[in-house]
Amino acid sequence: MMTAGIRRVDENSAEPVAVVGSGPSGLAAAWRLRRAGHPVTVFEAGREVGGKMRTRRLDGFLTEEGPSLISSSYRSILGLMAEVGLAGELERAGSVIGIPRDGVIRQLDCSRIVRDFARTDLLSARSKLVLGRMLADCLRHRRSLRDPGRLVDLGGVDTESAAGYARRRLNPELLEHLVAPMGRALIGASPEQISAVDLLYAWNAFIGRVGFFALSGGMSSYAEAMARDHDVRTGAEVRRVGPCGTGVEVTWVDGGGERKAEFAGCVLAVPAHVAAKVHGALDPARAGFLAGVRYTAMVNLVVGLDEPPAGNRAMYALLGGTGTPELLGVILEHNKAPRTTPAGRGLLSVYASPEFSARLLDADDDAALAALLPAVEQMLPGTRHRISFTRVCRWDTIAIRSRPGYYGELRRFRDAGAGRDPVIQLAGDYFAPSNLNSATAAGERAGRACASVLASRTHGRRST
Repeated sequence: MMTAGIRRVDENSAEPVAVVGSGPSGLAAAWRLRRAGHPVTVFEAGREVGGKMRTRRLDGFLTEEGPSLISSSYRSILGLMAEVGLAGELERAGSVIGIPRDGVIRQLDCSRIVRDFARTDLLSARSKLVLGRMLADCLRHRRSLRDPGRLVDLGGVDTESAAGYARRRLNPELLEHLVAPMGRALIGASPEQISAVDLLYAWNAFIGRVGFFALSGGMSSYAEAMARDHDVRTGAEVRRVGPCGTGVEVTWVDGGGERKAEFAGCVLAVPAHVAAKVHGALDPARAGFLAGVRYTAMVNLVVGLDEPPAGNRAMYALLGGTGTPELLGVILEHNKAPRTTPAGRGLLSVYASPEFSARLLDADDDAALAALLPAVEQMLPGTRHRISFTRVCRWDTIAIRSRPGYYGELRRFRDAGAGRDPVIQLAGDYFAPSNLNSATAAGERAGRACASVLASRTHGRRST
């Protein structure tokens, strides 16, 4: 551990860098900085690394309290998993999703999504033809939609909500039975609230033969592998990061009280409102933007079953919210990856809707179970008689809730910060719809940018 006070670094040694936050964004930044030759200190306010990537073993079950799926379209995080040596631990997961309508779950295989949409009775023939308009829009903007860092270029799309886009460009049936469940389950918000950019970004990820992966050791194994070459300080809450000479000074609090240290640079990979408080060199306009970013909360259940529900091969059930407004979706983990459960058992990850999550965030476990399990029973009849254990998980910030115009504001925020305090880079889950890949991509960009600034500075000193 560093001692209290300020530690200065010998300029002839490799320049140390701080990363604040150990979620997917912070770990990606730390990895890129380490690859560039910088020793990295990672500060994490929680008790363990990984942010929302949290795996637990319970009674022979491998359970995930946060994200548990990795889409084949997640190029950034899959690339890092290969670099860190985890490619061999990626397992093919189920690819079938279920979308309820009129009490029946229609099952669609994402690896053959065009074929299954053509065959399904989820949508009318007319709606299937109209759906081609959204496909055309995705193809038109595909270059930006494939890169989370370029969503700020879609100003022409960022003028209306996802629901507004669906009413103008699609039809009411598609809004109710496809756009609404996709927006709520994949983005975590009502289509009335979010930017149309988020809808096209989510839909674009399903174009082509999409598959899913799971890690044999759970998502925590990725966090642990990414953190192993760094000096990691858990239980260390960073209070301020500000310029200090040619570098930065980091102030944090841990069990030993307040501490300070100097670093050559820093990546702030924390939620937007935290960055607004911690970053000591933001002008009022940029701090105001970060403070104004809104997140949705999440309450989710891990439900172990004595046996799996019969007759359902879906890996992920996307719920529209009309029949079961309590839920966003349910992952049938035993269909996703059989190794998560003992033989003959079942495992569910149940995600509450933003509205119900807000109500249940401070409620006790019994109240959460009483509110959510009846909705699970309605979707998967017979579940309540098979339950062997439950676990309630709570996240006060799970995903950003964009709004029409958000990405235009984000671009102005980014452009206003160009060239300012370049040794303090920002990363996190607010640069694109929140998911493992967009957060990872933001961390990689910040890590590379910080390393580039330090390399240029070092070259300049040597030249003189």
